[in-house]
Amino acid sequence: MAKLNVIQSHIHPSEVIRGITAWDLKGLIVVFINMMLRETAVPNTTPEGPLLMATNLIRNYGVNASIIDLNAYRIKDELAQRRGLSNGRHLTEEEVFGKIQRHFIRFGEPDLVCLSGMITTLKWQKAVAEMVRQLVPRTMLDSGGGLATE
Repeated sequence: MAKLNVIQSHIHPSEVIRGITAWDLKGLIVVFINMMLRETAVPNTTPEGPLLMATNLIRNYGVNASIIDLNAYRIKDELAQRRGLSNGRHLTEEEVFGKIQRHFIRFGEPDLVCLSGMITTLKWQKAVAEMVRQLVPRTMLDSGGGLATE
């Protein structure tokens, strides 16, 4: 019986990382960016998922991981008052860009930037991804949460 030459059209992720050890990840710089949620609400949820992943990377792989929690900010200023936001407003795009830029300068150019996401944060995900690309064009971007399949 003749043997068919089959072309593999699907590669499992484990095939890509086969042979990579914890030591290979040591020293990588990873930044998790938690997106803004419900501007009208007080930010009352810590980014537990990114915090757990960052802690695991730091403790078990020697990765330099950090988090930018964009949802933690509610600015109480004239703009928030004009918009009727008693709890304060989100950061503007310019403020977010500056915060990300300062973070990268302080902690180093990241090898990987991970964006949290839910369907309600898609607009911010796109904007932040573009900001990251402007600042560090070759850095790998990853999206998790509800937008992991986007």
